[in-house]
Amino acid sequence: MLSDTNTLYLCNFDDKFHNLDHAVLNKLWSGKWSIDNTDLSKELLATSLEIDQLKTILKRYLEKDNTFDNILDLAISSFLTFCERNWNTHPEPLNLQDYFGTEWPSDVDATLKLQRDSEPVYVNIAHTELLYFSLQVFNALYAVELNLVHLWWYFRSLVVHQRALEDTSATLYSELELVMAKLSNEANGLQNRRLATLLHAEIAQAYLVYGRRTKWQQTTLPQLALTSSLDATVDRPSAEQSHGAAELPRDIELQDDVRLNKIQYLEEINELMHEELSPYIEAVVSQPVGPWAPRVAALLVRCQLEAGHKRSVERAMLQCEAIVNEKKDVAPTTSLGLVKAALEHYQRLMLWEDVILCYTMLQLRHKV
Repeated sequence: MLSDTNTLYLCNFDDKFHNLDHAVLNKLWSGKWSIDNTDLSKELLATSLEIDQLKTILKRYLEKDNTFDNILDLAISSFLTFCERNWNTHPEPLNLQDYFGTEWPSDVDATLKLQRDSEPVYVNIAHTELLYFSLQVFNALYAVELNLVHLWWYFRSLVVHQRALEDTSATLYSELELVMAKLSNEANGLQNRRLATLLHAEIAQAYLVYGRRTKWQQTTLPQLALTSSLDATVDRPSAEQSHGAAELPRDIELQDDVRLNKIQYLEEINELMHEELSPYIEAVVSQPVGPWAPRVAALLVRCQLEAGHKRSVERAMLQCEAIVNEKKDVAPTTSLGLVKAALEHYQRLMLWEDVILCYTMLQLRHKV
């Protein structure tokens, strides 16, 4: 059973600061994720983060004062610093040697170590060493002490690991399934219902990363779907009557040799949709008639969602072209500045599919 102190190690689920007589927790809750115990980080990094060697060190410290808390602090701080540096729009510069208090092991290529099933780490992910360090330490911590806090943080680091890759990994999913099964069992026994709710929400978010999207996929995975219906007791004109004459942009089908145009469900569902925003987009796009503005807005949002993936970027580009071509009378000055500004950002971030899209919109395909 989790003690009140242990639950506070799950420090990123709340923004309320707990001022306690506990140095490690106070540091974590204050958002100061520096590594103060550099001697301990040196000792851990000297193992080249090999799990067996890490476990040997952890077993030695298991019953020794507050060292285990300090090791957990190192892993959480490294993990949260990685997230902050990669998802904060204006991260502060970070020198890894200064952060860890020692040089990173020369024989450990963190970016290569994080690759799974030939899926590389996304090119713009920074400081992969922070993620690899936290992954290995969380893994070793749970192996030495079967503690819900250790398992929960290991689960969080696995989810972020998947999000850092170019595409989903079957190997990572298998590992996540085992961890989530253990967490689900633990959630049933949690007395703190707020924590139980948080845990179920995080597990649901992890499942949303995966879905049956490819033509050759054999394993069926859970997936969010949205079904809507109108109240039959309310008298309203049909879509054909209200917007039957509207010329809507056509929905471009995804022509890919691997990814399906829409998710294939085993059960019969009226609306076929995919992850988070996509169910709401599809509910609008699937209507044969209706108002023009919501249709265009839904298609453009889908373009934004798909533009960052190699399997769907072509459909996103064609969809944008289809919308633009159907409204040729719109003055080009309305969006030219935004496209040029976006182009500069995409070039800096090396998002080449988006660069191509911007050149296409600017009629500069010859520069590709």
